[in-house]
Amino acid sequence: MIFQYQRSNKIIEVLNDLIRIHNDRIAGYNYALDQSATINTSLSATFEKIIADSKLYKNQLSEKIKELNGNPLRGTTIFGKIYLAWTALKVTFPRNTSKAIIAACLYNEKIALHVYNAALSSNLNLTKDICDLIQKQELELNKVYSTIDQHRELHNIADHRLTFFV
Repeated sequence: MIFQYQRSNKIIEVLNDLIRIHNDRIAGYNYALDQSATINTSLSATFEKIIADSKLYKNQLSEKIKELNGNPLRGTTIFGKIYLAWTALKVTFPRNTSKAIIAACLYNEKIALHVYNAALSSNLNLTKDICDLIQKQELELNKVYSTIDQHRELHNIADHRLTFFV
């Protein structure tokens, strides 16, 4: 019985770590949207979808935690707050803030993917439904990473064309 309790607590801890990631993502993409004067409408729409998806993922993870009789966490991580402050400074200085915002988003998505990979690689013997949920969310995060990377590539192509024709 004690082993089951400890296992449940570890699983709750892992799920809460994933919720922290989504809280940080929501805060980060809201910040990026605040910079909307410097980003195009397609990228803004992508960020709005990411925020909506992160809220959905948080709710799904929270439900799993409640099923395990745990308490879902709220708020961003201290690292997320520090990173957002650093991003705010970083985005203020470059000439091309869209490029800086995209780079920061790619970096954050890579971190989120690493956390999801670690959750799936843990030796906690996650239940099938929890494992399936994490895998499904990870798959969607991979798609987000690819989408943002495509925006980066398009931005680089546009920069190259501008340089070529100037």
